[in-house]
Amino acid sequence: MKTFSFKERFIGGESQYAFWNIISKGAGFSNTFLILTSLTLYQYGVFQLLLSVYSAFTDLLSVGGGVVNNDISRHIGAGEEGKAKKIYKEYAVMRIVAGILLWAGFFFGADLFAERYSVEFVREVRLISFLFLTEVVFTSMRTLISLRMNFAAAASRSAIYKAFQFFILLYFFVFSEIGLRELFLSMIIGSSLSLLFLISPFMRSYRIWKGEKTEKGFAILRLFKSYGKWEVFSQVGSKTTSRIKPWLIKIFISTEAVAIFTVANSAVGAVKDMLPFKTLNVLIPLRVQDNNSFQRIFTYGMKYMALLSIIFMIGGMVLAPIVITFIFPQYIESLPLFFLIISALPIMAVSIVVVSFLITLRKQKFLFLHSVIRNVLGLSFYLILLPAIGIWGLALERFVTPLIVLIISFFYIKKLGLQIRFENRKLFTFGKEDRDFVKDIFKIFKKSTMAKISKLKLS
Repeated sequence: MKTFSFKERFIGGESQYAFWNIISKGAGFSNTFLILTSLTLYQYGVFQLLLSVYSAFTDLLSVGGGVVNNDISRHIGAGEEGKAKKIYKEYAVMRIVAGILLWAGFFFGADLFAERYSVEFVREVRLISFLFLTEVVFTSMRTLISLRMNFAAAASRSAIYKAFQFFILLYFFVFSEIGLRELFLSMIIGSSLSLLFLISPFMRSYRIWKGEKTEKGFAILRLFKSYGKWEVFSQVGSKTTSRIKPWLIKIFISTEAVAIFTVANSAVGAVKDMLPFKTLNVLIPLRVQDNNSFQRIFTYGMKYMALLSIIFMIGGMVLAPIVITFIFPQYIESLPLFFLIISALPIMAVSIVVVSFLITLRKQKFLFLHSVIRNVLGLSFYLILLPAIGIWGLALERFVTPLIVLIISFFYIKKLGLQIRFENRKLFTFGKEDRDFVKDIFKIFKKSTMAKISKLKLS
């Protein structure tokens, strides 16, 4: 693989994600406005519960994806394109087969609900089935596009999807009404149309492997039999736990509480998505063989991700009350939860960097234990605090659990003496290296911005 500047790729990639994220958030906000003003609190809670069922099965399409993508990236970085190609093809076939089976199960199995549920419910289950097909095609294409560092194409899909969804929802809003059926239709059509924009960049990315020979045998099987199995166990446990939580809220509190908590949690998620972490899992494995560069990325990644998260946290605390109070007054009860959850943003930000490095270093066994602790703590908070203090237990769990798990990760890294270490002096001071780092960032950002402006002028 050709040498590249990590800073330039990182700034360039994250600026692409930031640009498209702004458009995506704008379209997403418009969609949310149409949805929340059309659905009752109860309907929105039902939608979230149905979505949690769909998401639980969708998670099967990406089981082991982190370790697979990490190995593909490491092979590309080492110039072993044949090995990278083999792992990608085998995993893509697995995903596609799983997607078709899930579609068939939901589409033809929907009649099983006919005796106990309404015709509308059966129809909605059938509609959900088509999302499995669009999802598996999207994830397979995006994986390769991202690994080839075509971040502009990978980042644009969400914005394009939400833009199509907005126009479809707007049509229903003006000429008909928005119910659960219309909402799922907008998701299916928007997702399908947005895939068309990924075909060309995907073909260019795959064409690089033309003529590359692959080894015999099943690389995926070997990968999952070694350290890959720990990520599978971790993902299954974590995803299952996260999908159970909305139902626990419904059981212990109410369906309306599901909607209130979802709004607060989604608002924090929107702020978190603004952090520059989308390219880390692609770029970090490419630097694993350069110890000095690897360590610098770890140190400054934690430091500046924490600083940025504090800035975004304050910004979110200022803007969220204005948006919710004046635009979504029916969800004003979610504000206290939002304030408590967003206060954990710096913890989440540092955790993103730490976990990215542990994945690259193939510490999946620890990450499995990491997820077990997180899941046990999370469920314990729900089962104990929901009956005791109600919805406040949800927000408290979102703060305390990540903090405990991050502290455990710190002790693990320090005790085992991994390829990375905590450089406390650099983490908590601002010296010449920081000044040079910030200057380089601004130079690269300016260069990237001017290049985009020049392209716009030429076009």
